[in-house]
Amino acid sequence: MVRTGWQIPITERISNFFLTIWGLIYLFFATIFTDPKKLKEKNKFGASGFGGNIHGIRRGGNGPAMGGG
Repeated sequence: MVRTGWQIPITERISNFFLTIWGLIYLFFATIFTDPKKLKEKNKFGASGFGGNIHGIRRGGNGPAMGGG
């Protein structure tokens, strides 16, 4: 069941408001003070395990066809 505005206690509304504001402030400062050079480094463990060899869709790529053919 979805609670409407009158069913949500004022304390929950206030805490949700402050958490939202804190999250926006955190994201703002995190984007300002992030070092872009560190974001480009390859991590030891990538999205697919060692090396992170998921490259997305490339045109003209070679390799096995989708479906294992």
